[in-house]
Amino acid sequence: SIPNEVYSLSTITYLNLGHNKIDKLSSDIIKLENLNYLGVFYNPLKSIPSEVMSLKKLSFISCWKTNISQKEIDKIKFRLPNVVVHDTE
Repeated sequence: SIPNEVYSLSTITYLNLGHNKIDKLSSDIIKLENLNYLGVFYNPLKSIPSEVMSLKKLSFISCWKTNISQKEIDKIKFRLPNVVVHDTE
């Protein structure tokens, strides 16, 4: 799991959580209002919290090799048209 302290890093712009055993992101991710990059690749993650859709500075999500369904990925791409969603190797 991700330590709660991570969500208090409000100035962080790059968060790479790749190659862990993370299966859930907290809705507290909304607190990372300066986040530009979110890497969750190679994790058993099944979804991205809807709060991510409110991160105005986000420009890149790397979510390949996760358990996020293609339907969910398509939904993220639709809701975040200005964000690159990297979902393939």
